[in-house]
Amino acid sequence: MTEPTFVEFLNDSLRDKKDVNPRYSLRRFARALELEPSFLSKILRGKVPVTIETFDRIVAKLKLDGRTAKALRSQLFASRLKSQVEILSESTSQEEVECITKSQATVISDYEHYAVLECLKIESLKNSIAAIADRLQLPIERIQTALARLESVGLLRRTESGYEESSAHTSTLKIEQTNAALQSGQDQLLKLSRQAIWDVSEAERDHSAITIAVDGRQIPKAKAMIREFRRTLAMVLDGDSPEPDSVYVLQISLFPLTKTVPEEAH
Repeated sequence: MTEPTFVEFLNDSLRDKKDVNPRYSLRRFARALELEPSFLSKILRGKVPVTIETFDRIVAKLKLDGRTAKALRSQLFASRLKSQVEILSESTSQEEVECITKSQATVISDYEHYAVLECLKIESLKNSIAAIADRLQLPIERIQTALARLESVGLLRRTESGYEESSAHTSTLKIEQTNAALQSGQDQLLKLSRQAIWDVSEAERDHSAITIAVDGRQIPKAKAMIREFRRTLAMVLDGDSPEPDSVYVLQISLFPLTKTVPEEAH
């Protein structure tokens, strides 16, 4: 008999509690697990991934025995690995559908466009241009310009209550899609990153680096792994953030410190 997935186990647990007490609700189950009801509902419906941190928290609250917890953890790892393999096997055309196109990115190359897109996902900011400007520490006029450009390239639409995303695009751009405008946007983020070293506490940021000697033929593999890490981290953070309150930038740099040697010099 196939072992139940962790999500199936949670649904069975809730069902068992309702069998004992028909008045037992999802809200009460969420309270027992110290989770937001809306977040637990998404987990039970398979709408968000279960991170290891969330798994450990739920296991502790349910007081599962070691054997059961170990079996469910193994199943969870297997499921996450399968999901990552499926992501890696996506076709290029699918990846392009999910990403902002090059033509769109050229128009909105300045970093604030992507920041505004993400700010609109925060409940306290999505209907207030002034609040977005205040949190991003930018002039209101600059936010208004960004909104207009986002609307012009079809990433936002204006509604009676404000702005909303008009597609399923994420604030992601394929690294291979680059030109002078996009390079300028990347440079803006590097400057913000340098400033954050001095202005932001270590508890709220992570700046780290490692220097290694590599075989240049391994770089395409390294870039593929970086892309997968970005996607996985975004999925985890989004899954564990039912009510986001901040906008972060993940910027990873991989570049040679040594000058490239021409082929004929080998």
